[in-house]
Amino acid sequence: MIEAIVLAGGRGTRLRPLTDTISKPMIEVAGKPCLDYVVSNLQKYGIDFVLVSNEFCETLTAGLLKKYQKDLTDPFIVSNGDTITNVNIKKMFKRLNNVDAVIFSKDNFLHNGGTFIFRKKVLDLVGPKEKLEVPELLERLESFALYDSPESYYFDIGTPEKLEKARQALK
Repeated sequence: MIEAIVLAGGRGTRLRPLTDTISKPMIEVAGKPCLDYVVSNLQKYGIDFVLVSNEFCETLTAGLLKKYQKDLTDPFIVSNGDTITNVNIKKMFKRLNNVDAVIFSKDNFLHNGGTFIFRKKVLDLVGPKEKLEVPELLERLESFALYDSPESYYFDIGTPEKLEKARQALK
């Protein structure tokens, strides 16, 4: 069973020409690919069955998640392949008590931390090919919780400035 899906299919247009020859999650940050940080953090918290999807998607799409619905655990994790974080997955799971999803959030933004935990039933709320951004999905949920902690960080490497910030912080 798949415990986590890492979305690694963005085009990385804001990082061109760097992404003309390498996908954004494979960009090196402090000596290793961004994707390595993402998968390592999941494994640190006992998540061993990770699917890395390199299918192109501008946003989190329900169709992409529904494609793997029968193989997903309940609940399951979604992580952005271009966001480095040290978020404590076990503590996120503790927030899942009576809600449909938990979103790693900094400064009260719904999806900027790049890590989400969903109950499998949320996939029943969307059509199989429907493109759906995270805030739109959250609007359909009965409930969700935000998770943040002072010791958690994240670095989205989606622009040259953000990439450089991550490289400086993690060297």
